[in-house]
Amino acid sequence: FPDFTVALVGPEHGRKNLWSCAEAARRAGAVLAYSPSLAALVEPFAAAVGLKAVQLEPTPDNLARCHVGLCASLAETFCLAAAEMLSAGLPVVGWAGIPALAGDGAVLVTDPCDPGSLARALGSARSIPAAKALEHGRDLAFARARECREQLAALVRKARQKEPAP
Repeated sequence: FPDFTVALVGPEHGRKNLWSCAEAARRAGAVLAYSPSLAALVEPFAAAVGLKAVQLEPTPDNLARCHVGLCASLAETFCLAAAEMLSAGLPVVGWAGIPALAGDGAVLVTDPCDPGSLARALGSARSIPAAKALEHGRDLAFARARECREQLAALVRKARQKEPAP
């Protein structure tokens, strides 16, 4: 992989903020490695502005070959793409509006629509050791699993309350 590769993974949706992410990677002098599901949106932009971009199947091994992950989604409470990248040892740049991303493996920005701010954060995130990102990913996965378990238990309790008596 090139000297500075930024991963952008996950499904395509409007809140992913792809233009700001791609422009930030261009300004940072990075190659953008993106999920195949994002090709139809990333490739025309990359060609228009001269951004070096390559498709990347987001497997743990492929993600670990990148330098920083970028998740500037505009509306999420938990970012699965960020969790995937952190779990592969990849530091992440994300939006401070996603509280679950706060931790030692991420650099958070207040305005995910500002490519300059994102580009500066990409530079800062490069210095985060993979071990910190892995630890952050582990903590994030544990917290999410606990949250899911608690939600499931609440649903089971609610269902049992509605069951007719034997």
